[in-house]
Amino acid sequence: MAEMRRTMITVELADGKILGPERVIFADKMRLERSAKANKWDIGRDEFRTQSFLAWAALERTKRTALKYDEFLDKLTDVVFEANAQDEDGEDPTTADTSA
Repeated sequence: MAEMRRTMITVELADGKILGPERVIFADKMRLERSAKANKWDIGRDEFRTQSFLAWAALERTKRTALKYDEFLDKLTDVVFEANAQDEDGEDPTTADTSA
């Protein structure tokens, strides 16, 4: 069986608060795709928009933020993505909430 590639995000907000790591799941990616179509974003060319939206979607899905996306952008200092990441126990530290 092929190893699953997990993408984890961690963000820093302007007030110094660190959120994450949280796993970016397929539902977050689908949410990005729907929003990109609705807003005419070119996610193939706009790396920062893609990263910030996926970070927001994962954090909003897991209830780590209640901010709307534009509010989140105003407070966002940095986003770190880690591919194939796991926590120290070797397990995915987030639970998959597919209610989105």
